[in-house]
Amino acid sequence: MGKKAKNSRSNHASVDSGMPRHFRREVLEMCNQLLERCSILPQTQQQQNEWENFVEIFNIVEKLRKKQQPYVMKHRQNRSEYVTQFFEWLNKNKVDTSKVTVDQFGSQGFGLKAVQDIKEGDLILAVARDVMMKTSDAMLSPIGKIAKSDKILQSMPNILMSLFLLCECANLEKSHWGPYLKILPDSYTTPLYFSISEMALIKNLPIFTDVMNQYKSIARQYAYFFKLFQGLTDASNLPIKTFCYDDYRWAVSTIMTRQNKIPSINNKSNNNNNLVGDGDDPETVLIPLWDFSNHADGHISTGYNEVTSQSDCFAMKEFKTGDQILIYYGARSNSEFLLHNGFVYADNSNDAVAIRLGVSKNDSLFSLKAEVLARVNLNANQTFYVNSDPECPLEPSLIAFLRIFSMDIETLMHYLRGDGLDERRTKLRDVTEWVDPSNEYKSWDFLENRCLLLIRSCYADLPEATSSKECEVTTKIATTTSANVENILLLKKCERRILQYVAEFSHRQKMAVVEFVEKYKISTSETSPQQQQTQLQQPQQLQIYDAVVCGLGNNDDDDVEQQLLHGNGGDDVSDESKFRDAVDGLKIIDQVAESN
Repeated sequence: MGKKAKNSRSNHASVDSGMPRHFRREVLEMCNQLLERCSILPQTQQQQNEWENFVEIFNIVEKLRKKQQPYVMKHRQNRSEYVTQFFEWLNKNKVDTSKVTVDQFGSQGFGLKAVQDIKEGDLILAVARDVMMKTSDAMLSPIGKIAKSDKILQSMPNILMSLFLLCECANLEKSHWGPYLKILPDSYTTPLYFSISEMALIKNLPIFTDVMNQYKSIARQYAYFFKLFQGLTDASNLPIKTFCYDDYRWAVSTIMTRQNKIPSINNKSNNNNNLVGDGDDPETVLIPLWDFSNHADGHISTGYNEVTSQSDCFAMKEFKTGDQILIYYGARSNSEFLLHNGFVYADNSNDAVAIRLGVSKNDSLFSLKAEVLARVNLNANQTFYVNSDPECPLEPSLIAFLRIFSMDIETLMHYLRGDGLDERRTKLRDVTEWVDPSNEYKSWDFLENRCLLLIRSCYADLPEATSSKECEVTTKIATTTSANVENILLLKKCERRILQYVAEFSHRQKMAVVEFVEKYKISTSETSPQQQQTQLQQPQQLQIYDAVVCGLGNNDDDDVEQQLLHGNGGDDVSDESKFRDAVDGLKIIDQVAESN
């Protein structure tokens, strides 16, 4: 990750002058191991080998952490002791704190508390630009001098801010933001803080790929900067004297969970084009006090006022004296919240589950399906998202994929040639427009079984729901000693609920096709796709056909399950035979097995 610095190491003090030379050599060796292991591309690994490689990386990091413990920065144990000093600093910098204070809110940690009644739309808090920690401030610090010649720091402001934060913490009593830094958390519940046993709990979930990539990325960054600082003369000017992994993890997590963006000030008098945050791009900032706000569903109520050069936070609803003041972080799924913020929100209206689907290269119609998919801007292997929207829990692109995935050769050709192609392809994304009854049935049947297989394979360790409120934290979750495990189990419950809903929705759609065919006596064997389109003036009310979700039967075909789980199923079978069997009430699971 970048060229080795050419500066001689013999004539200067490195950033880790507080560590013995033999100690630094051992750390450098572990950093080299991390760089090597983290450079292995996931595409070159099988799933099991990918996990084994991750465990090796994790073990190297843990060995590194253990060795560095005597040199890790010491955080203050009781943040509450510094609240008064923090508010004195805010008031000194002309931040009006008359409506809020900071208080402890159970497992959520610190949050903002109303000290007076606040109406919806009232201005709660205004924080001036000068009070914020910004990338432009970082560029004026000693780390900024290194950033001018380092492409990673130039292109990744979050990393620049993380190192700047560490520099300010190392020089705490002299830092302008000292009272703010003293009240920051000393650890986080992001996956960067998970144990290996906690990682194992999520290794079959959609989030794990992102967690693994994040973990490897931070390990690689740490190794890169540790090596860089050993051979760079400018590093001797940094306040950091011991650069430890735990410190870097803490700084990265602080920026990741608390950062915001504001417009940058374009300093045209400065001719250095390498300045991060200098120009039209927004700059990354920490906004003291405002960043203690916790999340709730609602709407964005914070914005930057370019006239007054301050961040204004308005009440998104009414708050009474003593209430916790909550803000809306934005439309994120629970997996995104856990990955980037370290929590799971049980009542998340924007929650979604990632499902990866793909056309098997063993499918005799692979080339044609891939071509039709390409014509509607989709890939043969792609990740889609499902949610619990009562109208339709699928994104339009997923509906199109399922229909193309389930097409026979004649139907595929119908979407590759002829008149009106654009209109036909556009309708593939519309849940109310069918290709033909057989295709529609196969599409929903596949998705239903895919969701049920995911539930069985990835969420089987959850206790059964005991109430209609599926995401209520159960006794088992509430009594666990690990906040990380609480978040993981809550994430699983929320994702299982979505998959169950999508399976039910798919089953209703599937049975609506059966009802429609039986009602209008449509024969799939006697009509072309064009004729079927003419016949299919299907009533909208069939979309809400009420039916019980079918189970997985006694089919234990592991090969079929793996193909469905990883999106590699779907060889061509006779549309007529499969559809007529379905209408006659035969077991669909057995037919899916035969089709693969």
